[in-house]
Amino acid sequence: MAKLNRIGALAAVALAILLGATSLCLAQANESAAPAKVKLEGYVIANDGQSIVVRDAAGKTTTVILTDETVVKAKDPGLGLIRKGKKSAAEALVAGLQVEVEGTPGADGKVTASQVQFGKKDMERAQAIQAGVAPVEQKTAETEQKLAETNARIGDITNMDTRKMVTVNFAVNSATLSPESKSALDGLASEAKGIQGYVIEVRGFADSTGNADRNLVLSKQRAEAVVSYLQITHDIPIRRIVTPAGYGSSRAVADNATEAGRASNRRVEVKLLVSKGLQPK
Repeated sequence: MAKLNRIGALAAVALAILLGATSLCLAQANESAAPAKVKLEGYVIANDGQSIVVRDAAGKTTTVILTDETVVKAKDPGLGLIRKGKKSAAEALVAGLQVEVEGTPGADGKVTASQVQFGKKDMERAQAIQAGVAPVEQKTAETEQKLAETNARIGDITNMDTRKMVTVNFAVNSATLSPESKSALDGLASEAKGIQGYVIEVRGFADSTGNADRNLVLSKQRAEAVVSYLQITHDIPIRRIVTPAGYGSSRAVADNATEAGRASNRRVEVKLLVSKGLQPK
């Protein structure tokens, strides 16, 4: 009987070892089966609404597939552009934009994007280019030459004139647009549609009461509320809107020690900008 018990114990140990080895093999198989991830950097040179073409510093081009799971985000702190989905990605990733792509490579050499990032200055420069040329949908030598020529004429967002500016204010701890604010934005949007080349700059602010981190978040939410209203109500393309930024309680325009001053500081400044390089001489 004792001998049988020892045999049983040895069999149990052997079974445990076998099961452990099997689990390890399965885990290694799952790891090897997991799709590889790649990162690439470069400029968007084409966008057909379903994918973008990115050219890196070495001149290599890669087709990047956009999906409903693709996340588009700004790298700089304080910026409010974080969007998800193929439509938003296609609108934001304009020709001339420098991007960082993370995704999964396919057998055909294309990359399916999980995330695309860009900097504020990169977006401003690309939007300035877009203010002077039609959206690029195909890569051609003529198109790339036109982009280069337009970029030379336009420069960046600092080389633009303010055609119109409106300031919309908010209630305490709120990012909800009032009827008066919507009316002011309606007027700006109507004027923008009559201009061939323009971009809209959106900057959000808060008063000095409350936590500084919360004020930064709130100022971003206010800027994003303005952007959403312009997009949804007036169909302003996202490529026409400079990446919305939140500045928290910095850059006050009135005294935060008074109620009236705090009310003035709870604001979003919206500027309609037109490139100096595109103005008639």
